[in-house]
Amino acid sequence: MGKLSAYILGLGFALAVSFYYLISFFDPILNWLMPVFGTPLIFLITLLYLLMGDPLRNPALFLILALLGLLIGVSARKGTRAIGAGILVYGSLWSFAGTSIFSIILNKGSLSGVSNLTSASSLPPVPQGSNLSQIMGEPLVGRIASALETLISQSASSRATVGGIPSGININGLLFQFLPFIIMDLAIILVVAGLTGYFIGQIPLKIKVQ
Repeated sequence: MGKLSAYILGLGFALAVSFYYLISFFDPILNWLMPVFGTPLIFLITLLYLLMGDPLRNPALFLILALLGLLIGVSARKGTRAIGAGILVYGSLWSFAGTSIFSIILNKGSLSGVSNLTSASSLPPVPQGSNLSQIMGEPLVGRIASALETLISQSASSRATVGGIPSGININGLLFQFLPFIIMDLAIILVVAGLTGYFIGQIPLKIKVQ
């Protein structure tokens, strides 16, 4: 096995876990918003959780990231190959998340929903048995909602422009809300993948020496 097989297996595992397991963390919000945004919302929210979630507060997420790194390392059978494959898998997952966003935007019905996000009356009612407080308490959802609310309010306040350039939108401030978790999640994958690949790669050498 090599870098390509590690990439394919790692990416397949990450997508499968996102779609079939992580979806259970977001049942209320998916039941609420899927009529507006469609099926791509499943991949978007679960992949964002995998890529930007807090593994220190969510042991299941930490375990999934570690298992992903372990699978990549075992498949690559070499530390450097495993790290390279891990970076490719991580980048591809961001690509899938981006594709999901474009799919939502290009969908005519979803576009209508996106344009009316600032109006609660434009959204379908919260599903029976759930409430908005419970939905905002789901992993990552509260932070994303807060970031979007900040971006929308800053966009509204930046209508006055200086030299044709909108002012007042602090994108860096929004980025720093998620950057520590992005780095942490990537580090878990790469460290586990690199160490696993390294030690797996040493096994044949030890056998020959003996």
